[in-house]
Amino acid sequence: MKKEELFDKPTLSFRNAAGSLITSRDEGVLSEDARLILEDLLSEPQMELVLKYLTLKRYAAGDVIWEEGEEDVSLALILSGRVSLMKETEIAGKQVVVGVFSPVTLVGEIEFVDDRPRPMTARAMTDAEVVLLPRKNFSALANEAPKVGERVTRGLLQLLATRLRTSYERIAAIF
Repeated sequence: MKKEELFDKPTLSFRNAAGSLITSRDEGVLSEDARLILEDLLSEPQMELVLKYLTLKRYAAGDVIWEEGEEDVSLALILSGRVSLMKETEIAGKQVVVGVFSPVTLVGEIEFVDDRPRPMTARAMTDAEVVLLPRKNFSALANEAPKVGERVTRGLLQLLATRLRTSYERIAAIF
């Protein structure tokens, strides 16, 4: 079944739609936990619309999801596993772990918002499933469904504010 055919059928269940999408991209079967997360986040009317803009990727423990400096920018929702974000230091080859993230967490928001190269490297600490929303797909999604685009934008702003507030608290705790 082609991706385009998948979304022409209004009676598809979430399980069938997500399963067909994932299988069509050769990333294997969507795990039950990952399916439940996506089903919980997306309402039935949004499901068919949004899924066509997403890509599921699977990573083995230790795999690099993206490298610092990469131009290809996607927002990533962790569905299963743990992902670390690391920043290069002034010492060549030395990275500092900025954060470790678990399921139902968005990562890659900074570069998604400012449309600049990746500021950090993301690596799977365990086997992981990640849903990616490429920047170019977000523009198309927001044009097709402005309310969904607004919801994603609000979520990103809230996430950035929360992470900035946490950073301030950590800096203050040092002194």
